[in-house]
Amino acid sequence: MFNSNKLNKLKDDYFFNGFVLLTEYRKYLKNFLNLINQLNQDKSLFEIKKKNVSTMTLKQSLLHQEQLFDLNNVLKNLNILDLTNTITCRDLYQTNFIHFLTKGKTPSLPWHRDTYKAFRKTVGSVPSATKIAIYSSVVTPRTAPMQLIAGSHRFDFRNRFFDRIHPYLTFNKFSVVANPGDIIIFDSSILHRRAASRKNAIRSATIYGLLPKIN
Repeated sequence: MFNSNKLNKLKDDYFFNGFVLLTEYRKYLKNFLNLINQLNQDKSLFEIKKKNVSTMTLKQSLLHQEQLFDLNNVLKNLNILDLTNTITCRDLYQTNFIHFLTKGKTPSLPWHRDTYKAFRKTVGSVPSATKIAIYSSVVTPRTAPMQLIAGSHRFDFRNRFFDRIHPYLTFNKFSVVANPGDIIIFDSSILHRRAASRKNAIRSATIYGLLPKIN
């Protein structure tokens, strides 16, 4: 699916920017997207957590989800893990996943990193996780897009206040505009957030956490 020039470009983008957006998998994910859309119709399968304002999260206790959401099943024969290993230059394995469903107008979430240092305490995984987000809905600039600060994973002043003002002092802000089946791979130490939704729309995404294998 990707020639050597494309792979080198993806590796460069991931290293320097901290993320890559893949649009090549849309047609291969139709079965997965259909199953996700069926799940999204049943509100009893979801719960609301304080951490994710105005967002419903698929209950982790559901037994049927393990097979459905296993990356090897989702992207069977598509080698997404091999591709992610190549792009990140790491040997990764799936550790967890979470499925989000956001409906209606919603406020933005604060800018944050998933791995950071605060008051001599490390928060999050070390080394930082790689995350894969698969979108199962259309995302526009007005429907709660994920926003990232390109390159912010490569420097961290270990100051939460600076992290909060940094996005307003840079031109490296990127909003993820996506279609169902689009995939973004990103370093979890990058500054990111969910922006506000200004329309009564549905935003649906599944996010996988991956960590390097320890030999």
